[in-house]
Formats: sequence, C-alpha cells, structure tokens
Amino acid sequence: MRSIEESRFYIIVFSKNYASSSWCLEELVKIMECQKTAEQTAYPVFYDVEPTEVRNQTGAVGEAFAKHVEKEGIGRWRDALKEATGLVGWELKNTVDGHEAKFIHQIVQYISPKLHFVNLRVDQKVVGSSLESICGLRYLRELRVEGSIREVPKDMWRLECVEKLSFRMKEIKHLPDSICMFKHLKYLEVSSCLHLEQLPENICSLKCLEELHLKGCTSLLDIPNGICYAMGKNKFITSFFKRKNEEQVEGIGDGNNEIKRQKASTSEPINEANNE
Repeated sequence: MRSIEESRFYIIVFSKNYASSSWCLEELVKIMECQKTAEQTAYPVFYDVEPTEVRNQTGAVGEAFAKHVEKEGIGRWRDALKEATGLVGWELKNTVDGHEAKFIHQIVQYISPKLHFVNLRVDQKVVGSSLESICGLRYLRELRVEGSIREVPKDMWRLECVEKLSFRMKEIKHLPDSICMFKHLKYLEVSSCLHLEQLPENICSLKCLEELHLKGCTSLLDIPNGICYAMGKNKFITSFFKRKNEEQVEGIGDGNNEIKRQKASTSEPINEANNE
C-alpha cells in the first residue's frame, strides 16, 4: 500500500477477472482514498469489460465478484468499483478501433506531459514492453529502474528531459553509449550493479552532470579518464569498485582533485574527485 500512497497517477485496468482478486479490490479502495487529494489522480481503463459491468457488478465482472459475497469488505469494494467508473478514463473497444498497441500509446501520450517521476521494477520477462513504454514519456524528469534485466534499452535517450537517472540492476554488464545523449542529466546513479564491467568512454560528454554514484559496482574495473575534469568544480562523485590486480577501491569527492583511494596496491590516480 505504501507504493500507492507515494504514486502520483494510477492506471486501473479493469478486466473480466479483476474483481475476483480481493487484493486488487483492497488496492482499489486505497486508490480511491488517495485520488481524492489534489496531488493524485486515478484513470480507469476498461480492457475487455463495459463500464456498467464494473459499476453494477454484472456480467463477467459480477461472476468474478460473486466469490466475495460472504467476505467482510464487500461493501467497501462495491463502493470503490462504482466510484472508479465515474472517473475520466478509457474504454478499449471505443478507442482506436480496439487496437491494443495504439490504445496504450494514446494513454502514454496523455499521461506523459503530467508525469515527472517513474520508479520502474521489471524482470527479464517484461523488459521489452515496460521499458519501451517508458521511453515514450518525453517529459519525464526522473527515472529509477530496478530489477533483473540484463541491458538498458539503447533508445532510452528519447527521454530527453530526464535530469535524474538511477539504475539498480545487478545483471547488466555495460551501459549503452546512448546514455551520453541525455543533455539535461544532472544526477546519475548506478548502484549495486554487480556485473557492470565498464562505463561508456563518452560519459564525459554529459555537460550538465553534477553527481555520479557508483556504489556497489564491484565488477567495475575502471572509469573513463578525465571524468572529474569534465564535471568541473563543486561536483559530487562517489564510487566503490575495483581495478585489475588491485583490492577494492572506494572514494568520495567534490570534483576538485583526484579521488582518494583506499586499500589499493598502487598510487596511480583514478582521475576522479576527492573530498579532502
């Protein structure tokens, strides 16, 4: 329920089996409570059911809802279903001739200008559809991606307004060169990416980058030379990785000097920042 409280928008997809899940119905009650505030908005999507079926629990929705007749929360669930159908939303069969892909695109285009932050948790099975949809959010300001996916989509650069980007994906081994096309990126976090081996050489071209965090990237062998010079003064860098034939290296800096190195077997500088 915490994720519902922290969300800005809710897309409620009603299907024939939606009402069969008591958990979905409890979440709906919570969404209806939250969406009454000025900061949160809910949008119903009627996938393969009629709004009247949801409102009155008839047809396929009624059959699914019937299994809850003896349960204590049934009154609250009925009220939430009725309330949700009174909100502005979309009905698949009456939109773009029922074409699912165009239908999803239309919803994304509508929400995109209003959406500034996305916290996306995905696994390898759903990476394609989830991240492709996210890449269409042109006005997105902040994106956090977590999960077990193995690579970052190359066309993520389409998120041209992103200022804060976080990756927490232990399976990825490298970041695409296209990440350097984020013209407005100020904050880049690549945390706990256990298999990440290298960063793009042209990461230094991120002119607006102010903070770079590499905590927990224990397979990262090195970082591009000159990164602190590219970021300039008063910038913030943290890192925790290892170089070939060395023990672990960690440091924290402000962009003025070279990074402080601990437990390293040589004194060769890493060309990052130091906060001494």
